[in-house]
Formats: sequence, structure tokens, C-alpha cells
Amino acid sequence: MELRYFGETLVNLFSRDNEIRYALEYEQPLLFASPVRRIKEFDRENVVCYISISNDREKLFEDKATWLDIETNEIPGRNHQDDTSDKDYRVITVSGKRFYEYFTPIRERQVFSGEGLAEQILSEESVHRKNMPKGFVQVLLSTHRLDEKIRSVIIYSIMPVGIGIVFGGLGIMLLLTKYIVSPLQHLTHVTLEIAGGNLDRKVHASHNDEIGQLCDNFNQMTDALRNSHNHLTAEIADHKRAKEQLLKLSQAVEQSFTAIVITDVACAIEHVNPKFTEVTGYAREEALGNKLFDLLLFNMSDERHENIITMVLSGEIWRKELVNSRKDGEQFFAQVTISAVRGDDGYIINFIGVIEDITERKKFEEMLVVMAEHDPLTNLFNRRRFQVELEYWLGYSKRYNTGGALLFLDIDNFKYINDTLGHKVGDEILVEFAILLKERVRPNDIIARLGGDEFAVILPNTNVDHARSFAEQITQSAQKHFRVLNERGHNITTSLGIALFPDHSLEADALLACADMAMYGAKEAGKNQCCIFSLEQKQNIESRFLWDKRIRSALGKDDFEIYLQPIVDLRSNAVFGYEALLRMVGENGELIPPAEFLPYAERHGSILDIDRWVVRNAFRLFVRYNMQEKKAVLEINLSGKAITDSGMLSFIKEELSASQADARYITFEVTESAVVENIEYARYFMNDLCNQGFRFALDDFGIGFCSFTYLKHLPVDFLKIDGGFIRNLPDNPTDQCFVKAIADIGNGLEKKIIAEFVENKQTISLLKELGVVYGQGHYFSKAISASEIFKTSS
Repeated sequence: MELRYFGETLVNLFSRDNEIRYALEYEQPLLFASPVRRIKEFDRENVVCYISISNDREKLFEDKATWLDIETNEIPGRNHQDDTSDKDYRVITVSGKRFYEYFTPIRERQVFSGEGLAEQILSEESVHRKNMPKGFVQVLLSTHRLDEKIRSVIIYSIMPVGIGIVFGGLGIMLLLTKYIVSPLQHLTHVTLEIAGGNLDRKVHASHNDEIGQLCDNFNQMTDALRNSHNHLTAEIADHKRAKEQLLKLSQAVEQSFTAIVITDVACAIEHVNPKFTEVTGYAREEALGNKLFDLLLFNMSDERHENIITMVLSGEIWRKELVNSRKDGEQFFAQVTISAVRGDDGYIINFIGVIEDITERKKFEEMLVVMAEHDPLTNLFNRRRFQVELEYWLGYSKRYNTGGALLFLDIDNFKYINDTLGHKVGDEILVEFAILLKERVRPNDIIARLGGDEFAVILPNTNVDHARSFAEQITQSAQKHFRVLNERGHNITTSLGIALFPDHSLEADALLACADMAMYGAKEAGKNQCCIFSLEQKQNIESRFLWDKRIRSALGKDDFEIYLQPIVDLRSNAVFGYEALLRMVGENGELIPPAEFLPYAERHGSILDIDRWVVRNAFRLFVRYNMQEKKAVLEINLSGKAITDSGMLSFIKEELSASQADARYITFEVTESAVVENIEYARYFMNDLCNQGFRFALDDFGIGFCSFTYLKHLPVDFLKIDGGFIRNLPDNPTDQCFVKAIADIGNGLEKKIIAEFVENKQTISLLKELGVVYGQGHYFSKAISASEIFKTSS
């Protein structure tokens, strides 16, 4: 087996030798001698007995070992007219002797000039020249040569010495048996071991004479034989490792999840893996031999193909995403990578192309873009994409001095529709309304759903008359379109606000604010109509922006204060607790009541920051003045938005832990309307905080009288009767009936009743009669600072 591997290595050297290729190409037989002699130096065991080199017509060179006792015409020839295989091996018998015969083609080495290199590589002639062999080499190895060498040592070196000694005299041999026979026996034994394959065996010479010299020569011969054997074994091992690595690489290519194609230096396809067939639709037999660019990248020009090859030849990797076509014409997105493979001598021997079908990834990316820019329910632009479009058209208007309009639309009473008919019907209305808008806009108009039931439309290159006409068409169409629902008792209408650019603003946020304000103007005027932004509304917007700036400045500078108003037990006239009331410190140190700034905070989104400021500082105030030991309850107001704020629950818990306040003495006040509007959120929010020990009060109770049905589902401890029922209580029998009903139901449900806006003794007496236990109002005390309250009480 080792001799076979040596033969494969030897013929590879012959087939790749550049001098042999040159001599073959120019048919110069004399030039073969030198490279053949050089390659035969690897044959340390002298097993190569015959070498022939021929072209497709005749033998150009023969080399026969001198010891080979057969004629060259006895060696069977090879029919290689159509033989283009890379390697052939067989065992032959000539004159009763067995030989290993190796037969392999010698291919032309391609040499390209520096100018127009890519064009030369891509030429058809280049492909043809590479595929056709220029000649063939035949090598015979003798399997008997090694055995003959060993036998010759025994026959020509050892036996003559023994025979000479025998004929030299029996007497002398008997006398010298100790000195000659024993060494010869030892040499014979060692010779047999070496013949058996033990090349490390040594002959031990005990005398410095001819026998000793013979032993030394024999040891030198075995050393040379062992070195040659080791060298050949190492080469065979390297060849085995190379084959194993090649096998692993081949398996990786065949099992790869990406299509792989291997070409020669002329871009003719030599190999494709199964994934290539799956991706492109071309069978392996259809692909082999074709140019890579005939199957792929077809939509590129020849110049582009040459640029790719030139780039890869320079050592770079070419990678690009492009559209390709399968065999059946179906187009697909592909990421194609092309790189060069170099041999040990540094020359490029192959190109490798990796083709990944990224069609699904592209579709997913496009879907993500659509999802990022479109409302999933109506498939209109969302707020993010609408902002981009609005800024574009405002920039266009400024550059080309054109006008346009921005419409802000809102479905009237949509929340009531959702609550009464359900969210499914509400969604159907939104989808139908989006279709209605699409049917009435021009191709360049932009429609978006900004959220909830709010829609916006950009009308580029238009004037106020067209904008008003369009808005009126929408209001009229909406009423007609939803006539079926109207018959069920629901009047579905829409209110529109119109802002013009550049007349009202060329800033996106400011123009949206103008359209929003105009839309609220339409609602205040009776709904189901449009309103064009006016100077008065502009002043309101400026006021809103000013208040927003003042509120955020106060939050940043901590320019708020908490005042306390007592809550009194009407039975004992003792203070039961305090309500924390917020005041903002003005620029001149004046205190601004919440009614002046909270509506703007709710509109601009800073109300949640105010909620957090109040909670944090109220907890600290509770601890600072030791209200827990005084058994005083502290009521803290939360806005309606706090109930739906996902971070408020965790914030309250963190502040409770940080302040070490006692939750049992802290009550959160939320308005009745906020709870009813967000009943599910409110229930979760209140239950979670009640588990921490907090209590809840419903503020402004009684405005929505139907809310009694919610009381059995909510963990409410206090009902605070709205001040509208208390101010004129002694003089208004109707208010007295409402207060008594609230007190009776609240007491029946074990809720504590608190009356706000108590201003005289007569009201207190009447409240006691009606069953109200607690009161709060100016009769007892106005809201004052905590330091003043607890200084007085101490």
C-alpha cells in the first residue's frame, strides 16, 4: 500500500512539472531527461523501472531501468485518444513479473498576460485549452526490487566471504569459528529480520577487520534504507492527511445550506453542490462546463463581469445583493460572494462563488418597513411616517413657494361608541372611515391614522377653499356612510380642523397644534363640522406652549409646594386627616392654584411627571411631620392618566420603600370619571396598591350617578361627594335627595362619605342628618402649609 501511495505522489510530480510541460508543448524529447532525472531522485529504493511520456500521436520519451530484463515493446501500451481523466492506476504482469502502472494526463499550465487579464480568463479558448490534456505520462514500479536488493546483499556480500573461508581451510575455520562463524550467523539473523521489515535492526561488529568492515557497510546500507523508508512513509502520511482534509471540505461543501459553485480560472464551472441545484434550478450536469456569468448575474454587462474578475484577481472579495433568475425564469434575491483560491505557488487555480437565497429575508425586511410606517388596523401611514411626510411637504412649500393644508380629523363620541357597541364595532368603524378617506383624496394627498380615532390628511398644492370643500365632503360622507349605525341610535359624525401652510406655520409641530386646536374649535361649535384655524386659537396655542414651558421649568427647579386642607369628623369635630393640594410657585413667588396649570399639563403630557413629584414629596412630608403617630390620614390626588401609566405602580412602591412611610395612613384620590373611563385598568391599579396597604377615595363622586354599579367591583374606602351638591345644600331639596341617596348607598356598602366645600354650620347640621360623617371646606380651614399646621398643633 505504501508503494502505491509513492507511485501516486511520483506521477503527480511528473504531471505538474513545468519543464516537462514545456518540452511536451514544443515536442523537444531531449528536454525531458533533466526533469525526469530530478524527479527520479525521490526513488531512493530504485523501484521505478520504466517511464514514458507521449502526446496524442506518439511516444516522445522512454526511460528504462538498466536492471529491467524485459523489452519495452512487451510493456502494454495505453489507448489514450479520448482519455482526459486526471489519474489511472492498475496492476499489470509482464513476463511473469508484477508491476504497478500509473497513467495520468499532463495538462497545459495557463499563463495570462497582465493586460486584459480578466478578458483572457473569460475567453472560450482559455476554457478549451485547460480542459484538453497536452500529453500523458506512464510509470511502472517493480514490487520485486526491494526483495532483490536484500537477496543481493546476502548472495554477493555474505556468501562469498563464507565460501572463501570454507575453501581457505577447514582447519583455519575451526580455529576461527569463534571469530568468523558467529559474526556471520549474527549477520544472517539480522539480515532475515531486516527482510521481515525491522529496519531499525543493527549488526554488532566485535572485530576491526574485514568482517567488522562488512558489518559497518551493512549497517550503513540499512540506515540508508530506513531513511528512505521513513521519508516515503512521511510523504504518504501527508498525502493521507491532505486527502482527509479534502474529504472534510468536500462534505462541508456538499452539505452546506448555501449554494456553492467552483470554477476554473476561466470561470468555467467545475463543481456545484446540491444547494446550488435547489436555489437556481439547474441540474449539476447542466451547470458543469458553462461559464458562471451565463447562469448567474446575467443582468450585468460584460464590462461589469470583467470588473468583478479584476477585483477578485487583485485579492479582494466581491460581495453584492442582487436580483437573479432561476432556470424557470422566477426571480429571487441573492447575496453573491466571489473569491479566489490560490495554490501553493501563489497562482490562482480556482474561483469560488457562494450564493445565498435571501428572498424571504428581503420580504421580511419589507414587511418590517411597512409595519414600522403603517397603522396595522387601517394600513394608513402611522404618526411616525406622517411626521416625515409633513416635514417633506413643508420643506417643499418653503422651497417652491407653494401652499397646502393640514386637516386634523376626530370621530365624534367615539369612546362612547366603543363602550356601548364594543371595540370590535369600533375597529370596524375606523377601517370604514379609512376607506372613506382613501376614496376621496388625490393621488399625492397623504392620509394617516395618528392614534385612536384621530386621523390627519395633508393636501399639498391646495388653497383654503379646496380644503374647506374637502372637509365638508368628509363630514357629509361620514354621516351617509354610517347610516346603518345611525338607525341603531348612534349618530356617527366627525369634526375637522384645518391649518394652512405656510400661512399658519412651516414647522411641523406648530402646524399640527394649529390643526388640533381648530378641530377642538369644531367640537366646541357643535361637532360634525370643520373649523379653520384662527388668530384667537393661535393665541390659545401660544398660551398652551407658554404654560407647558412654565410647568416643565417648575418641575426642573422643584418650584412646587404641597398645602394641606383638613378633613374633619363631623361627629367629634376632630381632624381625621388632610388632603394634599398642589401649588405652583410663580416667577414672582406667588402661588398658582392647580386649576390654572393642570389642564395644560394633561394636554401636553407633563401630568405624569407632576403625579410623580406629588407622590414623592407627599410621602416625605408624611414622614417628616410624623403623621403616622398622630393617626392622621393623608389623601394624595392622582390624575386619570396615572391609572393607565405602566410605570406608576412600580414608582409608588419604590418611593414607599425609600421613605419608610406607613401605607395604611395614605389614601389615593382618583376622580370618578377617570375610574369609570378606564374601569379595567383602575381595578388592577387599585387592587395592586391595596395589597400594599394603601386606601382609595373616589373624588367628585355623584357627577356620573350611574357609577353606583361600579362600587361593588372596586376597592374604594371613601366617597367624596362633589362640591356641586354641597354648596347650596340647605336651600336645594334636589341636592339633599342626591346627598342622602349617596350617603345611604355608601354607608350600606361600608364606604366612608366625605362632603367637600362645607362653608357653614347649617350645612354641617344637614350633613349629619343625611348620614355624612366627614366634611372638608373653608368652614374648617383653607389649605395651608404643613409647617404651619403642625407648628400650631404642637
